[in-house]
Amino acid sequence: MAKQQVYQGSTLVVNQYHVRMPDGKELTRDVMERPGGLLILPIGKTDIVLLIEEYDFGAGVWQLTLPGGKVERSSPMSIDEQANKELRQEIGYKAGKLERLTDFYSHPGYISHHVHILIAHDLEWNPLEIERNEQIQVHTYTLKEALEATMMENRCDPEASLALWLYAQKTYRLTTQLDTSAPL
Repeated sequence: MAKQQVYQGSTLVVNQYHVRMPDGKELTRDVMERPGGLLILPIGKTDIVLLIEEYDFGAGVWQLTLPGGKVERSSPMSIDEQANKELRQEIGYKAGKLERLTDFYSHPGYISHHVHILIAHDLEWNPLEIERNEQIQVHTYTLKEALEATMMENRCDPEASLALWLYAQKTYRLTTQLDTSAPL
């Protein structure tokens, strides 16, 4: 029925919506709107996973996460080109092949944020200079070690955890064709 912008920052906007629900009730909802996100899961040979560790200001802790950034809609670069730029800046590698893992909306009840997750294969050293405001450390894990890290409280951000488990499930199903309820 109505929309009013209540806040605009450098990376997000908060809009207040007055809506009529299908049952006729009228509600007021605040929705934070962010640019789309792009996360890349870099996979090396024999399921070596490269994760980055950076300080999550909102959570107040250092967390493992995936290389990535916001989707530049106004950019002529495709998602794949943006993914390789982020990979080269954050971990120093370029992907020979990018594969879509999933897309989803993060917290759709109150945040409008579409996230693309890609898998990067055939990694080749080809670094770009890291952005000035980013302080990250690159860590190498086996897939099993990365999955174990997702079980540690506050160790991995939720989107990285989701990507790792989806990749493990996909890989496990494709390579073994066994009962997927069995533990990894």
